[in-house]
Amino acid sequence: MSNSKTDLLSALDGKSITLGWNAVVVYNRDRINALFAQQFAQKTAAGNNLVVPDQEIPDNHSSSASDIYLSVSDLALGPPLLSFANADLDTSTAALTMQFLSGYFFSIAESETAPSTISRYDGVLPDSNFNLTATLDLSKTEGDISSSGDVYLDLSQASAADISVNLVEGQSNITQLSTYFQQLFNQASDEQKRYPLGSLQNIDSSNPLNPTQFALRTQPAPTASANISDKSYGDGAVVLFIQTAANTSGTTGSLPSSGSGYPYLIPDDTDSAGNALYSGAVIVESATLFDSIIRPAYLSQIGSDDVVLNTKLLDNGTASPASYLMAATGHVRGGTLDMSWEFYEEQPYPAPTAHVIVTVHTSDTNKNLQPVLLDITGMTVVPSAQSIKLSWSGQFDQFIYQLHHQLSPNDFQDITNQSMRISYPLTSTSTPSVDPDSNIVKITNSRSSTDITLGGYPWCNEIDDAEYRDQITQDLSGDTYSAIEKLASLQVPDIDVFTLSNMLFPNDNALQLSDASVPGDMALFGQINPSATTCLLSPLQATVVASNPAQSALVNDTQVFTLTGPAGATISWSLSNNADVCTDDRIEGREDGISATYKAPDISLLSSASFQEVITAVAVVDNADGTTSTYTASAVAIVSANPININPCFAYAVSGSSAPITFTASVVNKSAEDAGQPAWGGATDTTPDSAPPGIYTASYTPTLSTGAYGLETVTFSIGSVSATASVLVVKPGLYPTLHVGAGTWHAGDTDPDEVVAGNLTPLAPGASRQLAAIQTNMMTGESTDIASTPGCTCSILGAPVPDDGSLGSLSATGLYTAPALAKTTCVAIMFMTTSGSDFGYTVIPLLPGKTAA
Repeated sequence: MSNSKTDLLSALDGKSITLGWNAVVVYNRDRINALFAQQFAQKTAAGNNLVVPDQEIPDNHSSSASDIYLSVSDLALGPPLLSFANADLDTSTAALTMQFLSGYFFSIAESETAPSTISRYDGVLPDSNFNLTATLDLSKTEGDISSSGDVYLDLSQASAADISVNLVEGQSNITQLSTYFQQLFNQASDEQKRYPLGSLQNIDSSNPLNPTQFALRTQPAPTASANISDKSYGDGAVVLFIQTAANTSGTTGSLPSSGSGYPYLIPDDTDSAGNALYSGAVIVESATLFDSIIRPAYLSQIGSDDVVLNTKLLDNGTASPASYLMAATGHVRGGTLDMSWEFYEEQPYPAPTAHVIVTVHTSDTNKNLQPVLLDITGMTVVPSAQSIKLSWSGQFDQFIYQLHHQLSPNDFQDITNQSMRISYPLTSTSTPSVDPDSNIVKITNSRSSTDITLGGYPWCNEIDDAEYRDQITQDLSGDTYSAIEKLASLQVPDIDVFTLSNMLFPNDNALQLSDASVPGDMALFGQINPSATTCLLSPLQATVVASNPAQSALVNDTQVFTLTGPAGATISWSLSNNADVCTDDRIEGREDGISATYKAPDISLLSSASFQEVITAVAVVDNADGTTSTYTASAVAIVSANPININPCFAYAVSGSSAPITFTASVVNKSAEDAGQPAWGGATDTTPDSAPPGIYTASYTPTLSTGAYGLETVTFSIGSVSATASVLVVKPGLYPTLHVGAGTWHAGDTDPDEVVAGNLTPLAPGASRQLAAIQTNMMTGESTDIASTPGCTCSILGAPVPDDGSLGSLSATGLYTAPALAKTTCVAIMFMTTSGSDFGYTVIPLLPGKTAA
């Protein structure tokens, strides 16, 4: 099914298709998603990460009821990646994805009869595949423009059901987190809850096309398949319906639905090589064009107070006819005919010669002198295919005053005020063109030419002197022509559509328009910026393990980025970050000329679990005409401290009564997979065939064969590279009775549960933390810290024998010191009374890196 520009303009002939909106802007969905990908890389380069405030979720939890709440700290999310997920007018959606880069969260179990305990600890690293995704129903998500010109989507309009967070397992926990983030967006400041698309800068406040509000929809292309498994599924456009400053009523238009027959507004014309000529369009409503732009400009240029131009609808039988202008009344002023001459005329004898003065001038009905007034009633200004057409019948009656004054001796006057019919049919054509660099529409005038015809003036023939008769008609024609010239020269002003065309990318000229027509509405077509969409770096985002000399032979700390773009380009590569980490010699072009190898920095340079770097490729192409074209593309590398990570890092379980625990191992960039076969130790592999690359799962059933408790380990390894998680398993009927943790303790003033939940932040290499073990007398209710008393012992669970310090050190009084180089993500520490009657534990997260020299 053809959708050529010719066919599209024919379908739009004489119609308005903006549905009551001032403008409609259409972008090719794939191209716009590519631009959003580049915007994502730019936001990453600017360090636009979102740090979630430390939070207990839900914040109204209470130990009076047995429950589990989440303690979330230092969660950092990368910048949002927005993409339009489908092409459907009825269920238009956008997908917003934010990757969790770092942080940690604890699941803390509360009980009315026992101390709070840490039931699970998860560390957040970029390879953990943790994301926040929000499905934005575009029918509910308003696009808006603030008073300062910021263009944004309001994320607070996404419901909790539209937000998904895969940080935790269990529907109740997932619901808690989703609700929390929805509330976070709801309660956040405008800056935090708005997804910024950009800012409208230096706009002309008088421009009636300045956007004020918009609605977003997606629309399938005519060739798109409705079958999700087909390659063409989702092909289509992102459609913006925009209200502008021209809309003074504050109302919005209607929106199309599937099956409504709403036209697909991007032509499918191609060049000789089969490349698409168009990927975007701007449609300016005919009523806005004629009433808010052309009408005030014409009235100003005509300069007559009595001119009334009304906006009307074409009478063409269509359901949505286009608008046009018609002059209800009014005149255009021309020149003024004002002639007089005198002569002497012989009189019958004996009368003397008579002195005669003749005066002729253009007049009003009262014979007063006035200029030629073209009556333009009925003049029309209409859309006409490629142009705007002004038509005037060119016929009106002009009063002419004539005075024949004979002086003495027989003084008399002969005064007449007769009309003269003046004809000059006029057709003026204004043809638009658009500059792709500025998106300013310029209008060029041309007109048909004919002679002025004067009729109905027998009085003129009564003038004896042919010279004066000819002079009258010549001057009258000139005076009339000056008015006609003013009418024919009416100029449509330049129309700036830059702001309209770049609504989603107001800081850039994203949609570069090239073709302009006015079949009904003004239709402008062009290409989404080739310099930003012609080239694409893949992968767009990759997680790479930090360089570690101890594992250099076992893991891959590099990533190849490949540029897809124009052939024959000269490519330069650059690397940047906001972490003040040296980028020298860590990005190098490869021999193929289209790719580069990126190398992650040394692990000793990391001050957090991860950070981001931006890889940028600039491609320069020499054109046949001697000019050059420059294209830019960017991608993101996320550096992770560990080649393999396992979650949960720690779990608490009761032997034989707890449900199986699912462990997930993530391999950074599949970095170690060449070193050998992946294998689980202590758990059963449950990795499905559909698992994402580098993601492995296993199931562990808590079992304790001997003793009251034990720290069981689950290991995932590839060759000699491995990561370990631990499970504290206790026998049935045994429950912690000590409140253990690093929270601040003040006897008599502090709830012992606050010791468990306080100060759970990761510990830097070599840093120390004092722990408390609170014992409560069930009879008196008194609580005492027994960590440093002789009746209490403490130990690092899972420490090797003999202890080599690889898990850090612990003093007899409960002072824990982290190892100089962390080889695990956390440690579990047990406190127990010497009688063995009471015990408790805590978990301390460890930061990567190593102690500064």
